[in-house]
Amino acid sequence: MKKITVRELYALMQTNPISIIDIRDQHKFIKGHIPTSINIPYRYIITNPSEYLNKNITYFLVCDYGITSDEAAHKLQNLGYNVVSVIKGIVRWPYGLIT
Repeated sequence: MKKITVRELYALMQTNPISIIDIRDQHKFIKGHIPTSINIPYRYIITNPSEYLNKNITYFLVCDYGITSDEAAHKLQNLGYNVVSVIKGIVRWPYGLIT
């Protein structure tokens, strides 16, 4: 499974438009999220990924600690989606959050 650190994610954000999906519940997303990320909670993205994802796009999944994004990435990769899990999650994001 593909994984990336928050530092690597930040570097990619500086040079490329990328799709970041915050899979935490909406109340956590509202309290603070990575700039340009969108919120699709885990339970929605897993139960009906075709409603939210395109198999031709690479998505970077983020959660609190990287555990749930790892699980989601594994499941979605098995379904043919291009997903990358962000290691250690948003708690390690030192670059400022949007509230």
